[in-house]
Amino acid sequence: MPDRTLIVSATNVLARGYYAVPTDRVSERGEPVNALFAVARGVVKAIAFKVPARAIAVIDAAPPSTTWPLQLQAQGPALRPLLEALGLPDPTDRGFGGDRGAALDAKLDRPYGIELSGNKLFISDSYNNRIRAVTLYASP
Repeated sequence: MPDRTLIVSATNVLARGYYAVPTDRVSERGEPVNALFAVARGVVKAIAFKVPARAIAVIDAAPPSTTWPLQLQAQGPALRPLLEALGLPDPTDRGFGGDRGAALDAKLDRPYGIELSGNKLFISDSYNNRIRAVTLYASP
């Protein structure tokens, strides 16, 4: 079986989840949680189905879009704590570093997008004015 890495575009899943799960799903305090529920459900199902060796989540650096419905904007700040609770590492700890080093030691400042090409993962590191390239290898 191939060594797999699951990469979750968490902001995208949050926005899509808002429209996929009824908006009447609320917390005990009456706060909307339908999009957060969709993220949690999607991550758990993807991990169970794909059985990756590792999983990471990428969160857009820009604040939630002002074009998003208010109920969706309200759920944005809870996304990072939810992903941490699900055990997904946060690769967006701001900083600069990692050139020619281990990808897990890299520091990014406002990663804004990702693209996968073959075994290369390209990360737009917007505040460092860099495109980071990570070579993905299978475990021996």
